[in-house]
Amino acid sequence: MTSHQILPHLKLGKVSGDDKKGNHYEFVYNMGEKSANITGGLYGSALTSFSFNWNITTPDLSQMDELVPYFRLGINYAISQDKYRARGTSSEENYSALGLILGVGSYYYIDKNINCYVGFDYGYRQWDKLSNDWYDIESNDKIKKLYIGLGYEF
Repeated sequence: MTSHQILPHLKLGKVSGDDKKGNHYEFVYNMGEKSANITGGLYGSALTSFSFNWNITTPDLSQMDELVPYFRLGINYAISQDKYRARGTSSEENYSALGLILGVGSYYYIDKNINCYVGFDYGYRQWDKLSNDWYDIESNDKIKKLYIGLGYEF
């Protein structure tokens, strides 16, 4: 299953070195994400989703000092806000997933601290095994995310 969503997010990060062209390390909280996983009735359910990304900058690919392209490698963790009852228990549990993110994008520096960024991520998440009284279900979903934003670096 694939998810196409426009989401606000909160991003905190660090640039390696003293230069804007250094690699970027980010923690991203995706607000309002919905599950694309149809298994267990989760499709459209609200998720809490976090990503840890490493943006490997490639300034040599650009002819402009202000434009800094990057490749992204990241890890995504998502947990459903809805709960399900696991087989053989009376307690309800959240359903969670762990996955990888690959992406490309570019920063455009307006000045040394402010940048605009645009990019595309492709991700894959493997969800917990969902068990009920009759069978176990293993599932995954794919995420395609186009994003644009404004960043401030300290």
